[in-house]
Amino acid sequence: MLDEIGQAEPRAVAQAAYLLANGQGASRMRRDTSSRPVATWRTLFLSSGEISLTTKIEEDGRHKASAGQEVRVLDIPAKASDELGLFEDLHGFPSGKEFAEEIQKAANTYYGTPIRQFLSRLTGGLDQAKEAIEKPKADFLDEYLPKGADGQVGRAASRFALVAAAGELAVAYGILPWPIGEATRGAATCFNAWLEQRAAGAGAAEIAAGIAQITRFFELHGESRFTEWCDNDSACNAFFDDDDGHHNANQPHPTINRAGVRRKNAYGSTQFYVFPETFKTELCAGFDARLLTKELVKRGLLIAGKDGKPWQLVRLPGIGPKRVYHFSSRILTDPNDAEDGNEA
Repeated sequence: MLDEIGQAEPRAVAQAAYLLANGQGASRMRRDTSSRPVATWRTLFLSSGEISLTTKIEEDGRHKASAGQEVRVLDIPAKASDELGLFEDLHGFPSGKEFAEEIQKAANTYYGTPIRQFLSRLTGGLDQAKEAIEKPKADFLDEYLPKGADGQVGRAASRFALVAAAGELAVAYGILPWPIGEATRGAATCFNAWLEQRAAGAGAAEIAAGIAQITRFFELHGESRFTEWCDNDSACNAFFDDDDGHHNANQPHPTINRAGVRRKNAYGSTQFYVFPETFKTELCAGFDARLLTKELVKRGLLIAGKDGKPWQLVRLPGIGPKRVYHFSSRILTDPNDAEDGNEA
């Protein structure tokens, strides 16, 4: 049990997420240059921290949580209900406070008793135990893992399935006084809670984070860094017409640090034409541009060319023919809704 991760440095938490879950220490040399034995382990761990792993890693603004870290340390919301908070059932106690105190008292009294019995039974018949948990694990994944879920979600679901199967085994051993299926129900509740609060849902975390970054770019810079489309080339080119260089109010303002061109359609929605270098170095910064582009086209957020390429060759007013990434207006309205096909 990891307690109070809020007191740790963000970098230490980021490293611990990989180190603990990967189960292998660093390789080091002795003074005679021979290799020291590498420490290895397999463990499940919990954090009782009041903030999520992502929030902790990113709190100083210098680090960014990766999908690998988020899938190794799963953030499960502790709130079970609006009425009872952490608990689903008070089991006859008049308040959550009294129930929590009873749990604490019982834990202090019987700490370690169930796990010792469980490990004794488990190691005494390891082959039988392995065989016994295979079906509960498979049944859990069949029922609760969404079809077509990303591998990251599958990895997390496998861990919940193992916990469920171990719980059912403890019931079969007579160690836990629960009805059959209760351990599976509890593990499934936690898995669904994790999946529901996950930004990417059942998809890849990198894709969700990348699309969120692109959406944020348009929200921040959709007006300031995109030149308004105009059909009159001379008007587009003539930013200044006074001899002393003063701007004419009847002419369009020059765009500072331009990222592309924006154009309103007949319905009042705005589409964006983004220059290639800006797309790669700013919109996709920190992400795999190829994978992100593929998903954007799939969702209908990026309008592909007639040749199937993710970019188009467009004659831009005041610029001429230029290769651009053409974004649908949906990038600002419903970027998280998958929708095949392109906006006309």
